Amino acid sequence: MSTVTGPPERSGSLNVHVNAVGAVMGGAARHLGPFLTALRAQRPRWSLTVWVTEGVGRSGLPEGVEVRQVAQLNPLRRLWWESVSLRRVLETGRADVLVNLTNSGPLRSPVPSVLYQRNPIWFDPAWVRRHGPGRFRAEAFLRRSLAYAQMARACAVIVPSRAMATYLGSWRGMPVGARSRVHTIPHAVDVREFPFVPRPWPPPTNRPLRLLSVSHGAPHKNQEILARLLRILLDRGVDATIDLTVALEDAPSYVEGLRREAVRHGVEDRFHLLGRVREVQRLYAESDLLVLPSFTESFGFPVVEAMASGLPVVASAIGSSIELLADHGWFFPPDDPDAAADAVGEALSTPPQRMAEILERASTVAATLSWRANADAVIRVIESCAAAPVAPPCRSRT
Repeated sequence: MSTVTGPPERSGSLNVHVNAVGAVMGGAARHLGPFLTALRAQRPRWSLTVWVTEGVGRSGLPEGVEVRQVAQLNPLRRLWWESVSLRRVLETGRADVLVNLTNSGPLRSPVPSVLYQRNPIWFDPAWVRRHGPGRFRAEAFLRRSLAYAQMARACAVIVPSRAMATYLGSWRGMPVGARSRVHTIPHAVDVREFPFVPRPWPPPTNRPLRLLSVSHGAPHKNQEILARLLRILLDRGVDATIDLTVALEDAPSYVEGLRREAVRHGVEDRFHLLGRVREVQRLYAESDLLVLPSFTESFGFPVVEAMASGLPVVASAIGSSIELLADHGWFFPPDDPDAAADAVGEALSTPPQRMAEILERASTVAATLSWRANADAVIRVIESCAAAPVAPPCRSRT
């Protein structure tokens, strides 16, 4: 597996199609606009066509990018669209490279195909094991098998962290030879959009401690632990509230379950479900701590955004968060709310000068993860694929 670094060489015009039909919410949607903007700025001579789901529209997308919309697709219909409908367009149109941003692409592409893999739930062994035998494991096996078949025929595979690269290689189905096609290219943050905001430390005691958890609602995000965390903090004498950016329309039964957990632990008046929040910058600026309790992530946009914003981060001890935060945050096992409360307590007890140093270093690290650096690395992959014939499939391991 390789890490792409350094600025790419300048080259002529390419016709690049970007398959982003899965970018509806979460990190994929937040990635799309900044990524295309940086790509457009770095390669203004390229012709860019992006495929998105109906309703996404042009918001956040740069001028000069052709936007084509398709209907909302379930996984099977999406596979058919990618392997049949999109392939026909690529065959009859003028296309040089296809970039698939959201974990799936054609099983056979008439042009070199670059495939992002950044959904960890089918690949993270620890998350898969949590479910035991049954429907989820069977679905995970099928999803991995499909992903490996697509990876075997892709010119290149991009992952956003070393943790995600490790997950891909953890299973016997990983095609022989595909490892050399895997490039680790971190996502990014725009520090102009998430400016560093100095804050008093420790937080003022004349108001509740403001905890924040930024993510869409999903089981692997582990937001259920937050109600129990809040209860433990209150029992320890820490006056606290928590804001969650989860929306009922994204995951109705899951969000209702979060509400029940808050009621069960008697914290419903302090457990705020904000719904979809477009401008999260204000939340980072007004909060005291970010809490990210996920069981698994392939990157973690909120971690980097908080680092850039000068917001201390308390996160579950998973590979991607440790990779991003290193010694700039506080960690806990994702299924241990008492340990999460301990981590919050450790952050609160950090001396002011020490906290200021941690937050300054964290913001410096976040500034290195720019969208220009991300685009430079992806461009190098695209241009390498455009210069090569469609890659032959790799052999599967037996």
